[in-house]
Amino acid sequence: MAAIERRQFLRGLAAAAVATSGAHFFGTSAAWAGGTAGTADLYETVVRDAIMHWVRPPMHWWNAPFLGDGDRTAQVLVAEGGTGLVFAVGRAGDGLDRPAARYTLPLSGTLTGVHWRLDPWDAELTGTVTTTRGSMELTVSVPRGTGTLLAGLTPRGGERGAAAPVAEDDVPDIGWRDRWYGSRRWLMIGAPGELPAEEPERLLAAHRGWWHQYYRGSFVSVPDKTLQRFHWLQVYAAASIARGDAAGGLDTPVTLSTTNHLDSHPALAAAEQGDWPRNFDHLLAATPAAGLKSGDAENPILGWNLPEIWDSYRYGADARVLSEVLRPMLRSAVSHYESSLLEGPDGYLHLPMTYSPGFGNVEDSTCDLSLLRWAANRLAGPDVPDDERLRWRTLADRLVPYHTDETGVLLGAGVRLAASQPRPAHLLWMHPLGEKVWHRPEDRAVMSRSLRHWASMPQAWDSRSHLSFAVMAAGIRAPEQALEHLRPVLDGVDHAGSRMSAATLLRDGALAHHGASFEAAQVMMRMLVSADHDDVVDVFPALPGQWAEASVSGLRAPGAFVLDASRSNGRTDWIRVRSEAGRPFTLRHGIVGPVDVRDEAGHPVRVERAAPGMLRGRLGAGESLLVCRPGNGPADVGIRDVASTGSARRWGLTEKSRDHTEALV
Repeated sequence: MAAIERRQFLRGLAAAAVATSGAHFFGTSAAWAGGTAGTADLYETVVRDAIMHWVRPPMHWWNAPFLGDGDRTAQVLVAEGGTGLVFAVGRAGDGLDRPAARYTLPLSGTLTGVHWRLDPWDAELTGTVTTTRGSMELTVSVPRGTGTLLAGLTPRGGERGAAAPVAEDDVPDIGWRDRWYGSRRWLMIGAPGELPAEEPERLLAAHRGWWHQYYRGSFVSVPDKTLQRFHWLQVYAAASIARGDAAGGLDTPVTLSTTNHLDSHPALAAAEQGDWPRNFDHLLAATPAAGLKSGDAENPILGWNLPEIWDSYRYGADARVLSEVLRPMLRSAVSHYESSLLEGPDGYLHLPMTYSPGFGNVEDSTCDLSLLRWAANRLAGPDVPDDERLRWRTLADRLVPYHTDETGVLLGAGVRLAASQPRPAHLLWMHPLGEKVWHRPEDRAVMSRSLRHWASMPQAWDSRSHLSFAVMAAGIRAPEQALEHLRPVLDGVDHAGSRMSAATLLRDGALAHHGASFEAAQVMMRMLVSADHDDVVDVFPALPGQWAEASVSGLRAPGAFVLDASRSNGRTDWIRVRSEAGRPFTLRHGIVGPVDVRDEAGHPVRVERAAPGMLRGRLGAGESLLVCRPGNGPADVGIRDVASTGSARRWGLTEKSRDHTEALV
């Protein structure tokens, strides 16, 4: 799909969203509409509660407001010395520290202050700029589907002079245009031939309608309002600055999958367009047995983020993603390593020397073995021909088991982790691959030992290390430990030069927004819904003891299940499960004692009681069931903003912000 066609399509979606944004249907059946009156406003309430404020001028990408539409990103900064406003624009998916163009709008006076707010509900930056000669009101957005920065400016006093924006460099594919509508000046920055011709107010109306409908895809409210606000800002960021089409690559946060926004995931576009990598020529230098002689090359399975693409498939069960994107790439990746495997005296297949990230050369690298085993098992699906399934299953089974000792899983054959390492590449089997999971008792000991040993040497850790630990701690049902490592990152504590900024962007070298900040969002999602790989739906599996309340809706779980659930007074009240793919399910509901199980009409449903707190059954595609404590029922189903348990952080450059900004003059 050409860029202009995609934008026209998205504009159509946005216009449709305006027409429907006043309606909200909770669930799939009118019979379960109880408890939903007035709930549409709750989405606006919780999202707007995450508004970011700036009362000090942002001068760097990491503390500046960010906007985007999944195609174009934009930031607003203050020029050095307070002489102008800087509009930095780039491509979604690229680092915000590397904008394609920077335009400076000169001010008549010297800037003396700002009062801005970035409202994620409308995806707009609004506020005022004051100078020594006057002031200026501004409204900035990237209207959905336009790929264009739109800035509405109302100058007052001595700022009424209409200075033209000045580009720092000559960028032929980025241009600008401005128009006056009454006392309001509208500045547009984007591709010269694609700047929208619609009136700004119409663009903004469609834009706001799209975002309002987008947020209604899911709902999360927890007592920790710092985490709740951060969650909604990550949902905002995922649709703003992560590229939403196949042309931009397939590195998109799992946030889009878990919060019920698979339609924004590039894997679907890749399946439709056939626009995905078809060979690994650029990674052939990472040949097994070459080790560091081939350079610090990335394993091809990680090179194209295949585990995350697999998540998009298993959360949504779109067969096109599996057949048109995943399997061709997985076959190429496995074949890349398959010819280098050597059979040992023990009968297992071994890997020759490869580079273990952060360490060096090692035989039977746990990093490469875990990726190869994971990929082979993904290829051995039940819907492939018997001979092909046998080939991949045999390969996975014959791979040598991970080398272990009393500390857990080693880096490779005979090599124990002996020094602090910020990236736990030898723990990929735990996260993100999920080969071993906590609900299987036989996996627990090695998971705990391995994570504990890595965490015993934190000297070289940065913020991303703490986020990785927090995700895995939630996975082993240690939520207090997860929060212990997550909170300092969200508070902006510096870890080896890496920290979360006032704009919720991770300042980590060239990493503007990739990976780590979105990994922080995964911590809470793992607390709310399990992400185990064998279709076990685990609701509220790892809530901290102080979270006596929780309300969620529209969260996705493996197997293409969509979940709503509520918790009060320290116990789960009800869970609703809707199946999109008609797969069998195992639900770990965690409700103590007897439960009622009802269908969409409120009639009792017979399911298998697999174990205390666990049900097993099958739903047809589109069918739902409600599991609740006796005394609860369909009339109690709904969303709510749960009460806060204490003070909560707000983001943005406020007077109390820890983020440092140099003096303007």
